Amino acid sequence: MTARTDATVEITGTGVARSMSLAAAGHGAGQVTWFLSLVVLGALLDPSAFGTVAAGLVIVNSATLLMGAGTGGSIVSTRHLARGQVRSAMALNLLLGAVATIALVVLATPITEQFAAGGDPEVLRWLSIAIGLHAVSVVPVAVLRRKMAFGRAALTSFVAYTTGGLVAVAIGVLGGGVWALVARLVLYEAMLALLSVVFARTVMGAALHSGGDDDDGARRRGGGWFFALALANFVAFNADYLIVGRFTDAERLGLYALAFLVAFAPLRQFSWQIGSVLFSASAATDGPELIRRRLVTSLRLGSSLLLPGLVPAIVLAPVVLPGVLGEEWASMVPVFQLLVAAGVAHAVVNIGAEFLSGTGHVDLRSWISIGWAGSMVVALLVVVPSHGIVGAAAVHLGSIVPLGVATTVLGARRLDARLRTFWLATRGVVGAVLAQAVVTAGLVVALGTWGGADSAAAIVAALAGIVVAGVLLSTGDDAPWPTVLQLVQGGVLRRSGNAAS
Repeated sequence: MTARTDATVEITGTGVARSMSLAAAGHGAGQVTWFLSLVVLGALLDPSAFGTVAAGLVIVNSATLLMGAGTGGSIVSTRHLARGQVRSAMALNLLLGAVATIALVVLATPITEQFAAGGDPEVLRWLSIAIGLHAVSVVPVAVLRRKMAFGRAALTSFVAYTTGGLVAVAIGVLGGGVWALVARLVLYEAMLALLSVVFARTVMGAALHSGGDDDDGARRRGGGWFFALALANFVAFNADYLIVGRFTDAERLGLYALAFLVAFAPLRQFSWQIGSVLFSASAATDGPELIRRRLVTSLRLGSSLLLPGLVPAIVLAPVVLPGVLGEEWASMVPVFQLLVAAGVAHAVVNIGAEFLSGTGHVDLRSWISIGWAGSMVVALLVVVPSHGIVGAAAVHLGSIVPLGVATTVLGARRLDARLRTFWLATRGVVGAVLAQAVVTAGLVVALGTWGGADSAAAIVAALAGIVVAGVLLSTGDDAPWPTVLQLVQGGVLRRSGNAAS
């Protein structure tokens, strides 16, 4: 096995495991406050407030994704990083940030009228500040990822999420209304920009290549493909907001937006964060056999942590969501149930997709995503006018099937891996979750037939299913949770690294 010799964290199994643990711990700790702040604000604010902010987030997300993709991805994956490349990337991001900020300020009124009827255009104008702040953080964050400095990145995420979440809750409690949501995002981006710049300066010298030609030009030229991938993902994950807003109103868009944010937390807050470690590690490692082993181990890790929570989330949604947020949010329950299934599936698929990007196959991943995004838009335009936000959620769930099949089958060919290997790695998790679903569904039906209260039946059924899944995932020769514990401790990946060295 070969590795970049200038890495802050050694690109070995132990280093990757440690980086994954740091990323998960720091990001997860901050996400507790961030997620809870979203729930609290949902209970304090009307759905229309979320709808207005959601319309503005389409523009903010477009700018942040496009800035981070072509420059951030290429900085991580290029073999040798030159000072000029860093300066050019920073200049490009600042230019894109300025253009997007001005565009959102100027177009705030027509955007609100067309895609969030009844909302306040001033909300969108103040949201534009987040774009400029994000432009500052893209390159420093990429440098930290390149150097596998995930301890510093984790601390950055923790402070940014915690600051934004706590201040937003305070503003909401004091009656700030929709401005709590604006402050939440702006303060997050402000802290992310400040801390990432400070921490990146400590590793910037080691990250730069002292001289010579880039011996991996193909990866460096992949910046265009990273840009295309980001554009496809932006369309797929944001077109629904525009289309729902166009054919409904700010209130319905708010219901959909909050359901989406909560349901896609497994993708955004777990898979994307762990994926950033896997992408950096696979980009820095030469050794197809080791890459395949880490891919299989990572799929086992992700599926065993994510899939067991899906059934309880679906069953408990009718009880928890109205109970926590209020009855005015009750109509988002079926939307959430569809979206959470899509979100968990996306989170698992994304793990394999990150290996494609990191090993120089971002072109394939981009083409798959472009086809997926295009089909999503067409389906949304057909379904949403007649079926509203439930239809939009159904489109998301239906589209993950061809996306997952294409990524798995075509990705396996590029990585010279066998599909049977992936199945053997995840079959224990799939079997446990299927048993969990059968037990949970059976108890829901049985308790309902015997006259039990709906909420009580849901809680008892969900707990019973969790117990069944936990037992199956913890015992037996093929049980994945003991393996996951070893992975967190660095044991599995250390043995993989030693075997391939």
